[in-house]
Amino acid sequence: MSSCKVFGEGSCPLELEEIGKKIAQNCRGLPLAVAVIGGLLSKATKTPHYWRTIAKNVSSEITSNGEQCSKILSLSYKHLPYHLKGCYLFMGIFPEDYPINVKVLTKLWVAEGILKPACSKTLEDVGEEYFFDLVQRSLILVQQKGSSGKIRTCRIHDLLRDLCVQEAQKEKFFHVIEGSLYGIQGDTSMRRVSIHDKKNSPYYQFYHAAKGTFKGDDKTLSSFDSRLLKVLHNKAYDHLPDGMEELVNMRYFYYYRNTDAPIYKLRNLQTIVIWNHRGHIILPPEIWRMSQLRHVKLDGYIHLPDPPSSEIKGEENSIVVLENLQTLSRMYNFRLTEEVLKRIPNLRKLAIDYNMVASWEEYYINNFVHLAKLESLKCYLKYPEPGFVLEMTFLTSLKKLTLHGIFLSNNELTILGKMPNLEVLKLKNSNFASSTWKPKEGEFLKLKCLQLCRSELKYWIADSIHFPSLDRLVIVQCDKLEDIPSGFGEISTLQSIELFHDKYYGDTSAYSDSIVESAKKIEEEQLSWGNDAFKLYIKD
Repeated sequence: MSSCKVFGEGSCPLELEEIGKKIAQNCRGLPLAVAVIGGLLSKATKTPHYWRTIAKNVSSEITSNGEQCSKILSLSYKHLPYHLKGCYLFMGIFPEDYPINVKVLTKLWVAEGILKPACSKTLEDVGEEYFFDLVQRSLILVQQKGSSGKIRTCRIHDLLRDLCVQEAQKEKFFHVIEGSLYGIQGDTSMRRVSIHDKKNSPYYQFYHAAKGTFKGDDKTLSSFDSRLLKVLHNKAYDHLPDGMEELVNMRYFYYYRNTDAPIYKLRNLQTIVIWNHRGHIILPPEIWRMSQLRHVKLDGYIHLPDPPSSEIKGEENSIVVLENLQTLSRMYNFRLTEEVLKRIPNLRKLAIDYNMVASWEEYYINNFVHLAKLESLKCYLKYPEPGFVLEMTFLTSLKKLTLHGIFLSNNELTILGKMPNLEVLKLKNSNFASSTWKPKEGEFLKLKCLQLCRSELKYWIADSIHFPSLDRLVIVQCDKLEDIPSGFGEISTLQSIELFHDKYYGDTSAYSDSIVESAKKIEEEQLSWGNDAFKLYIKD
C-alpha cells in the first residue's frame, strides 16, 4: 500500500506501520483492493484504533471462491461519508466501460438534488469537490483531461460498477435495463431507469421520476406515465413523452435530435442540452422567465430574442433575473444589451457565433466587461473581422478563451497577453496582421495551454519569460510557421508539444523539417533538465 497515497508528502507514523502492513496483507495483493482501501485510509482518521477496525473488517471480508476483491470493495462503500454515497451510486447508471463526461455527471447530480448546498459555492462547485474526493479514494478513474488540466472524462472499474448496481438495487436507487424497455413485463413502477442499448453503443437513455410507471406492453418512452419526471437524458433515438408541457417537475433535459417539444414552458428546468439542431432556431421569449435555468447548450444557429423591456410596468412584466444561469452555448449574433446583462449576472461560460456583422456596436460587445464572473468565452466569426478584440474590454475573471476566424493586430495580441487570469488560449482560423509574433515581457503569465490552428503566422519570436507557466502547446496545420521558439526548452512547466494536421480540411502534408527539428531540440533540452514527463507528439 502506497504511503504517498495515504499520507501525501508526509510519512507514516510508527504506530500505524504494522497495522498498515496487516491491512495490505489482508488485501491479498489485489491491486484494485489495495488502491481503494488506500483511498479510504487517506480520507479517514489516522489513529491506531480506526486502522485496527479497518484491518479487522478487511480480514473478516476475505473469503475463498474468488470473492476477496468484491468483499473488500464493499467496505469502501460502507465507510463512505453519507454525502458521497448517492454520488457514488449514481455512477452505476452509465454503461460498462462508458467514458463519463464529468460536466454531464455533475449537472445530473445537481438535477437529482443529491448535492449538499454550501455557503458561497455553486452546486456545480460542490459537485466538483465531491467528484475529486471520489477520485482520491480511487473509486473513480481519470480517463482524459481537458486543455485547462481539469478532468474531462472518467470511468469506473467493472467491479466497482457492479458494486454500485448491487447497492443501488438494494436501496431501490435505480434500475438498469440491458437492451430495451421491451424486457419489462406488464405494469412496472420504477423511480430511476437507465437503459443500455448494446446494439447501438454508445447510446443510452436515463429517466428519473419520483415515481414512474411503464404501462402494459408499450415500452417506448412515450408510455412512461409520470408527471413527476425530473431527469430525461436520451442519447438514443426515441420518441419523447406525450404531454411534455405537463412535466412541471422536469429539471434536466438532454436530447440528441431536433425537437419542437414545449420544454421552454417548464419553469423548473435547470439544464437544457439539445444536439443535432438543423438550420436556424429562434428561442421563445419564455426562456427569459425560466428562473431555475443553470445551463443552456444547443447545437445549430440559435437566436436568443431580446428580453422584454424593464420599462414595462406591472408584475407580469417584471424582470426575472436568471441568478443561477452559468452556461449559454452557442448563441447566434448575440446582442449583449443592458437588458440582457441585468438578467445574467452570474454567467460563467458563453459561446457565440457572429455572421455578416456590419458594425460591432450593434452587438454591444464592449459590455463583456460587465460579466464579472465569466470564465470561459468562445467566439466564432464566419469571416475574419478586423478590430474585434479592440472593441471588447476583456474581463479579469476570464480563464479560457477560444477565438475562431479573428483578425489579430499586434495591439490585440497585447490585449490578450495582459489578461491576468487567462489559462487557456485557442486561436483557430485566425489571421495575424503581421507575419511575426513577438510577445512582450509580462504577458501570458498564467497561460497553461496555447493552441494555434490554421494560422498564417510565419515567425514566432519568444523566450521562456513570455510563457512562464505554459504546460501544453498545440499547433495544428500552421504550414507557414518556420519553427517553435528555442526558449521553450527552458520553460520548467512544459509537459507536451503537439504538431499535427487536420485531415478534415483535406491537407495531410507533413510539417517542414525546420519546425519538426525545433520541436525535437526543445524535447532534448527538456529531458536534459530532468523533465522526464515531457512528451512530443508529431501526427502527420
